[in-house]
Amino acid sequence: MNSTQDEMDWWERPYWFSSGVVLSLISVATIFGNSLTILAVYRVAALRTCTNFLVVSLASADLMVGVCVAPVGAAVQFMAGRWALGYWACHVWHAVDVLASTASILNLCVISLDRLLAVSRPIRYGHVMTGGRCGLAISAVWLLSALVSFPAIHLWHQFNLAQGPLRNDVCLFTDHRLYRILSSLISFYIPFILMTFAYARVYQTARRQLNTISRGLLHVKLEAPQVNGMESMRVHRGAHVSKPNSSTPANSPVRPKPGQRKSQAPEPPPSYSLKFKHLIKEHKAAKTLAIVFGVFVLCWLPFFTLNVLQAVTGPWSQEDPGTGNPGIEVYLFDLFTLLGYANSSVNPVIYAVSNLRFRHAFKRLLGMSSDRPEWQLARRRHHPPSSNL
Repeated sequence: MNSTQDEMDWWERPYWFSSGVVLSLISVATIFGNSLTILAVYRVAALRTCTNFLVVSLASADLMVGVCVAPVGAAVQFMAGRWALGYWACHVWHAVDVLASTASILNLCVISLDRLLAVSRPIRYGHVMTGGRCGLAISAVWLLSALVSFPAIHLWHQFNLAQGPLRNDVCLFTDHRLYRILSSLISFYIPFILMTFAYARVYQTARRQLNTISRGLLHVKLEAPQVNGMESMRVHRGAHVSKPNSSTPANSPVRPKPGQRKSQAPEPPPSYSLKFKHLIKEHKAAKTLAIVFGVFVLCWLPFFTLNVLQAVTGPWSQEDPGTGNPGIEVYLFDLFTLLGYANSSVNPVIYAVSNLRFRHAFKRLLGMSSDRPEWQLARRRHHPPSSNL
């Protein structure tokens, strides 16, 4: 009877079969969406910014989940929890899993700091976040993630040796309490606190700036004290008010130029409009990435909470002694793991819904856009068609 129970096929256990199907679907969606994100940034020049390079790093970590982690997990579920790849392959699989999840949240942490700098210091942002510093930040993310994951293989092996005979037919994550607590702190809780602080500051700063814009009291300060005789600009329903130089009499009337209407306000210098548009663009990017952060927390917080709780309380039973089926703790752990893996497939959907540039790039890559080629658009800009009106 026990032999029959041990050799029961996956289709006789709905739990294993349904979990394998869900993991397979997550894997396909993750590979498709994140490959599309990486290709969009590569093909569209307008998307090649420091923030989007960080998004590519995040997509690469999610793509690793879809290629290396989720498919293996689906195979294990289809085999009713049996592991057929050997003892060391189990450790490597878990190490890649830890690497990908840690890289994801560390990338999100760097992105949150990048957004805080862009919104709070819009003028100096381009000078601070250069291409070299952006690459250095991405390298640091992956280096720290690798240090948390692969060196731990030796620790896991030594811990397993102390627990008893090694098993090749199952692949369970380590029960080493100290490692599970420390890795959860480094991979989730400390970055989570930093991101919460950063996005709270981003929200406060963006709300204050947008309220200022709506009241018509936004003053865009320039690096130089004066540009074209103007020191500051007030934005109010499209009107621009400039402060005259000391050389201009305070009571002298402003005479319109030939061909200009009296009621027409003087046009601001181009630098003002560029800074204003840049500020609005940064607010939209911060909103999109804040949604990414919120979804990430909803997907991974249950897993890391259960992970720490299990480390504190000790190992839980893997099977129900009466039926041989997985215990309720295993169901919870697998459910929260599925939820975490699902997060890797969600981010491209958020980009497509919240970001116009990504949405247009995705449509062009999928052949769903009716946009004209770039060379035709450039020709239309230089030679606009005549109007029949």
